[in-house]
Amino acid sequence: MTISLGSIDPCFSCTDRLETVDLRTQSVRVWTQAELLQLGRQRKGGSVP
Repeated sequence: MTISLGSIDPCFSCTDRLETVDLRTQSVRVWTQAELLQLGRQRKGGSVP
C-alpha cells in the first residue's frame, strides 16, 4: 500500500483483502491476505509455508 493511500484512509491499512477490477472484461477478483502473501513470495522465488 502506498503512503498516500494510507494517509487518505488510515483504516485501509488494516484490511485483509484487496479487490481488483479488469476494466476490459469487467471481471472482479477479491484477493485475501493469504493469497497476496503467497503471490508475493512466488514472484520473489521464496518458499510459501
